[in-house]
Amino acid sequence: MNTKRIKLIFFIIAACAFIVFFINGYYKDKKAQTAFIEKEYHGIILEIKYVEGNRGDPYVQIGSQWFVFGINEDKVRNYIKVSDSIVKDSGTETIKVYRKNHKGIWDERVFK
Repeated sequence: MNTKRIKLIFFIIAACAFIVFFINGYYKDKKAQTAFIEKEYHGIILEIKYVEGNRGDPYVQIGSQWFVFGINEDKVRNYIKVSDSIVKDSGTETIKVYRKNHKGIWDERVFK
């Protein structure tokens, strides 16, 4: 085989690997986005834990259940705190966080 033919074969293999890599990434991203939209939680935040090795994603206890707040919940990650009320309905990307103000009235903050 001459070097031109080897370079052509290498280029074709590299291009195919590149395409497969991006199709796989798109599929996983779409799957994660669909899972987030279907996710549902509501209630008072009782605890927030950060576990080493979990890429900074917090574990949030809402009522008796634990949820991992991944990249899709990144918009509320730095805002939420224990005793906030949080609502995420299935079928939407919107997250609502309610926090009592100094008068004891719940203030709503919407994250889209």
